[in-house]
Amino acid sequence: MTAAAGSARLLPAGDAATRLGDYELVLELATGETTVMLARKTGPRSFARWATVRYVGPFVGDQSAALERIDRDVKRASFVRHPCVLPIHESGFFGNGRYIISDYVEGATLSEIIAGGPLPPDLVAAIAGDVLAGLRAVHIAEDDRGRALGLAHGRLSPACVVVGLDGRARLAELGLAAAPRAHRCGGPGTETFHYEAPEVLGGAPPSPCTDVYSMGVVLYEVLLGQHPYGHARDAGAARAAAQSAAPLLSIRAPSVGDDLARVVARAMSPDPTDRYPDVEALSAALEGAARAASARDVGAFVSLRAGDRVEHRRLLSSAWLTTQDGPTRGPSALERALSRATSWLRRRPTMATLLLVLLLIALGVGVGAVAVRLG
Repeated sequence: MTAAAGSARLLPAGDAATRLGDYELVLELATGETTVMLARKTGPRSFARWATVRYVGPFVGDQSAALERIDRDVKRASFVRHPCVLPIHESGFFGNGRYIISDYVEGATLSEIIAGGPLPPDLVAAIAGDVLAGLRAVHIAEDDRGRALGLAHGRLSPACVVVGLDGRARLAELGLAAAPRAHRCGGPGTETFHYEAPEVLGGAPPSPCTDVYSMGVVLYEVLLGQHPYGHARDAGAARAAAQSAAPLLSIRAPSVGDDLARVVARAMSPDPTDRYPDVEALSAALEGAARAASARDVGAFVSLRAGDRVEHRRLLSSAWLTTQDGPTRGPSALERALSRATSWLRRRPTMATLLLVLLLIALGVGVGAVAVRLG
């Protein structure tokens, strides 16, 4: 079953458009504790590039002190360069908040994908391999002088993993770990504290070891289809739940093998000394416990779960481009119908081939009938 098309919202074009430097805001893709927008950068000789803007804020009162630390962390995170990490192209202040501009990837967040149900272990293994490779790049990042930055992601959750139609997963939200919890990514019901290690919820700073814990919780959720502890109302309740080990995953989801379930259980151990020492060790354990699907299979699954959402965004951005000099409008009913039909056929290549054969047969019969009449 296909996921819903999504709630992307068209933003004003023309003179009413909002700009962040050289970028013009086009769509509001998601809103919650972090607002995610699609933007377009134009340049000489018809140069154009799509990008994603993540905005956190506005901060008020004591929260505004977090902006200084976020500014520092974003600058340090900009040194991370890896195919499985969304790069930071630009950042700045806007409306007493902070924005980060990175690549736009056609696809969906992991939280959007699992809204349709749990994922098969082979797909989870493939996505996790990309995420862990990205986390390792974060953990070993160095500045221009070769000095270790000592970074941790610090806010890993399904909402911070973008899986593209190309079958590759990328980490997002780098540099925002210092944001107050009222502005963490994910939106209602998926606040980042649900994925934080007990020691972080108790006041300790994020570290590579706490990223291992967060990855374990993410793995548990995508394989089961629901969070291992449920969604607590606040960080205190989340910490109390996380201090006791969750039931073995294979008991709650029999399709998950015991080997994979034990890997997940060790990653999310409440005791840091019982976890994998780093993401490399976790990655090696996952490779031994589950076969990873191909990028092609992952991309096909993303298209199945989120294809309508992607098509909806394409239509809205196209409508925005064609109305920059006039009032904005959404896609017409015909455009929406054609988009849905195209998306449906793309996800069902066998049916598309059958329809094409039937069309060719009908065309052949018609041509034959005309030839008979003319003869």
